[in-house]
Amino acid sequence: MIERFNFYDIYGYLLPGTLLFGLFWLPFGLTSGKLPSSEVSTTLLLLALAYIAGHMLQTVAIAVVPSKVRDKAGVLRTKSSLLLDADDPRFSSAFKADLAEKVRKAFHAEILGEDEQRRSNRDTAFFEARAYLIRNKAANYVEQFEGLYAMMRGLGCAFYLGFAYLAGWGVSFHWAVQGMGFGAWCVMVASGVGALIASGVVQYIAAHPATDKEERTQQQERALEANSFLALCALLFAAAAGYFLGTWKPAPANIEFFLWAALPVTLIAGMRCLLAYRNQAQNFAETVWRDFAALYGDASAAADKGDDPD
Repeated sequence: MIERFNFYDIYGYLLPGTLLFGLFWLPFGLTSGKLPSSEVSTTLLLLALAYIAGHMLQTVAIAVVPSKVRDKAGVLRTKSSLLLDADDPRFSSAFKADLAEKVRKAFHAEILGEDEQRRSNRDTAFFEARAYLIRNKAANYVEQFEGLYAMMRGLGCAFYLGFAYLAGWGVSFHWAVQGMGFGAWCVMVASGVGALIASGVVQYIAAHPATDKEERTQQQERALEANSFLALCALLFAAAAGYFLGTWKPAPANIEFFLWAALPVTLIAGMRCLLAYRNQAQNFAETVWRDFAALYGDASAAADKGDDPD
């Protein structure tokens, strides 16, 4: 989907990965009182690692914060599809009819109607409309919106991971398990993570009963992915707490205030980012449909005249 380094790479991968690295570095930076090295080679290496971490973070974020939402009937659907429902007020009936006509001419697909096939056509037509905009070099704003909603999703998950990690550092000042051995600590962490995943799967399936085997399998996969994120948070919490519980070394007391102050900041920032993700994803879907509806007739007319559609 991304053929070159562009807005999506910066917003979707580099910035969330950099934030995650920054949150992980924060306690060590407070402890040592030093900033990261400013050498060019070190900076380039850190940016490359942050970019890779951003890819991994987005893989987790997509599973934890899926792009589909449930409609009034409880069916998971994309925002681009929901926009074309007859009772959705964000597009007028006249615009929907005009868009459907242009999609029919361009992609030979019917997108208006409430049957399952036409709803499925909407998803296919949406990606074809996005590709059409890119071919006609009219997708700059579309790519920016796509990058922004990916960035907000990545930043939100990074803040939550950072919250769990910093919380582990914070409780180490007040949770005395100095005599616990490293092996016992690992067993406790592994048991807690396993129980967390298992309980999450059971609760999710109980709350969302499936009607067929395929849907039940998909629900189990989504539950495992979502609870794997919670397990990762628990693991980061335990690892940070264990590092400063006397298992490896004592905790420096001079950073306690900054760690506790950072916790509400990361939690609120994570919530705000995920709320912004929903809005940006909505804007992305609306922009693709609007730009396609506006450009298709002009581009077709320019092509008939032999002109450049730009």
